[in-house]
Amino acid sequence: MESATELDLEESSDDELEDIETFIQTPSKCFRKYYLSPVPNGDALESHIRHNEKSISKNLDTLLQEVRLQNAEEDDLIKMKKELWSNIVSESETIHQDTMGHLDLASEHADHINQLEVKTSQLTSVYPGLEVFHPDLFCCLFTEHVSPSDFGFIPVNTVDFKIAEIIAEDWKTLLMSNTLLPLMSKISCVDKIMMWLWNLMSVCTFTPAIISNLLTHMIKRLANERAPKKTFWCPNSQDLLRLLVNLGARPKDLQGRQTFFSIEEVSTALRVTKQSTEKTEPITDEMFADRFKTVLDILSLCLQTSPLQNKKDISSMFYMLATTALHAAFPSLSWEFEVCLTSLLECYKSCDWQEVLLELPRCLLSITDHHHNQAHLLDLMPRSSRGRCLRQMLGVLFLHCQLAPMNSPPNLDYETLKLSDILQIGSRSKDHTLTPLCSSLQSLITTDLYKLSSVITLVDKTVGNEKQRGEQSVAELQFLINEIQKVIKMIRDNMNNLDYSRVKDSLTCLTMKWSLTLQDAKRKEKTIFNWATARPHQPVQPEVLRDIQNLEMDDGGDSC
Repeated sequence: MESATELDLEESSDDELEDIETFIQTPSKCFRKYYLSPVPNGDALESHIRHNEKSISKNLDTLLQEVRLQNAEEDDLIKMKKELWSNIVSESETIHQDTMGHLDLASEHADHINQLEVKTSQLTSVYPGLEVFHPDLFCCLFTEHVSPSDFGFIPVNTVDFKIAEIIAEDWKTLLMSNTLLPLMSKISCVDKIMMWLWNLMSVCTFTPAIISNLLTHMIKRLANERAPKKTFWCPNSQDLLRLLVNLGARPKDLQGRQTFFSIEEVSTALRVTKQSTEKTEPITDEMFADRFKTVLDILSLCLQTSPLQNKKDISSMFYMLATTALHAAFPSLSWEFEVCLTSLLECYKSCDWQEVLLELPRCLLSITDHHHNQAHLLDLMPRSSRGRCLRQMLGVLFLHCQLAPMNSPPNLDYETLKLSDILQIGSRSKDHTLTPLCSSLQSLITTDLYKLSSVITLVDKTVGNEKQRGEQSVAELQFLINEIQKVIKMIRDNMNNLDYSRVKDSLTCLTMKWSLTLQDAKRKEKTIFNWATARPHQPVQPEVLRDIQNLEMDDGGDSC
């Protein structure tokens, strides 16, 4: 058989190939719509281009108009949907209220519906805080254009005049050039310059970290150059009051019910140095917290290197910083506040500490009445030995404020304060087997779980984490554990309200921690050598060792 290709070639005709040229020159009807017309020349070309441009512009305008109309229709539809949805929601709420108002259910059915309802959590880890700083009062005394002369700097020598001249022109250039540090020994009054830098750091739009680093190096250099017993610059209570008021705080909020200063002293400290034409830009809470962090760091360093000597200044600064720590925008500065408060407590003299321990907790009691704020403030108390004493005294007063507000705070003495005294805080119930503290906790289970959570924190911080000493403390802690376990048995888990489980878990963790403390204390009470007490003591019989030469002779005899 012949192949298919050979058959195709034999059947093809040469006449058909002659028609290809005519087919190319005259396109068929199916290709006429793709056939290009000849390109015009000269004026005809210009008119053709103008015609095409007009048609294109008309098409674009038409498309834009269609898009605008379509967008307007879509906006109208979205607006209509929102209105319809809001109307449906409002009508459904009114119908539900009317139905529930007119619906008469049996008491057992209503109770069953309330039990099935899922409750929102009332517990929160963030304290509500206080509004210490007000934005409308920011920079009410001075701005970043303040000069060292406003803080008592008086030029004396050539270096002082040159620095004052540079600061008046451009203080940012002076700080960026790092010129002040090498010239410290030639400046007549370095303390006034450091005071100016500390206040400037709190309000400047410039990076506060640069000023903070400069002040840190200046403080450390002065601490090394000056005599060990000689003090140098450290902000006092009036300086701190001026800085806080300029940041937006009110003087009455920082002083509270205490009168640390007279009216003349406050008016002198709060002198206004800014001009009426100056305007300050608003700042965010993050920027404000960042600036205040540098202020606290420098203040802590100054208190550690050059502690204050005046008891009134220390107590006043402690009260102002404790109040400022409760500002709602400062939850991230807890560590900085704790370090600063620790430095302040160490400034008290040993002879004044016992008197301060009686007065300072009563002053701090007037800062806030909210239970969560009090728990946060108690957590900020230092972890030092003085801080633990102050925390326990202040915790007892806070517990009295929350559990027995009608009773006046008791007169406390740290030397006679016991753990069993904590159990007597609160009001007694009909059940005489429970202590006042447990009775108050039992009533809070059904009334206010949020307050109960804060009271648990107050009890935890008041008892403390330090190891108990003595048999009496161990027995009291064991009795406290037993009483708290009674409260735990009163709390029932509820799937519709998980706050009960959270509170129960907090109490369980508290008893476990105290149990571990007790176990550690009992282990240390036992003697290491138990065998010495198990049998009567026997005197040790001395043994005499033979001489080394005799031992060698014995070895030689055995070898033979």
